[in-house]
Formats: sequence, structure tokens, C-alpha cells
Amino acid sequence: MRHTLYFLLILGITISVLTGCRTLREKFIRKKKIEKEEQVYVDFKDYPSRPTEEAYTDYYLFTRGWLDELNESLRSSISHKRNKRAINEAIMNVE
Repeated sequence: MRHTLYFLLILGITISVLTGCRTLREKFIRKKKIEKEEQVYVDFKDYPSRPTEEAYTDYYLFTRGWLDELNESLRSSISHKRNKRAINEAIMNVE
């Protein structure tokens, strides 16, 4: 009687472990790998509006002023740093 009870108990545990919630086929067969799709990144840019005529006039005046200062400093041979700064500022205002 005891041997039969132990046998049934072991048999019941074995069957419940092997079957579980899924079928045997689902338990022991590998699942197919799902390929991940590449993420698409869209970079939206806010482009600045076109400069107005007033902005063009201002930049022209700034550039003209720096070029005049460069011209004066070259004639009087004042300072190399001053010449360099005038050139850089004029270029920056032209861009």
C-alpha cells in the first residue's frame, strides 16, 4: 500500500512537472528569434527666418566700421592685435 502511494505520488509530481501549463512541444522547442526593427530618427530643425533688410543694413554698417578702423590702424601702424581684431570682427559680420 505504501509503495503504491509513493509510486503514485512520484508519478503525479513527474507528470505535473513535465506537462505544466504548456505542452511538451512548446517547452522543449526553441522559439524563433524576432528581429528588432531599426529605430528611425527624424531630426526636425527649426530653420531661422530670413534676415530682414534692416539686419542686412546693420551688418553692412558694422563691417564698414571695422574695415574703416582697420584702414586707420594700418596707416598709423598702431597695434597688431587691433588689426587682427578688426579683421576678425569684419569677417564675423560678413558671415
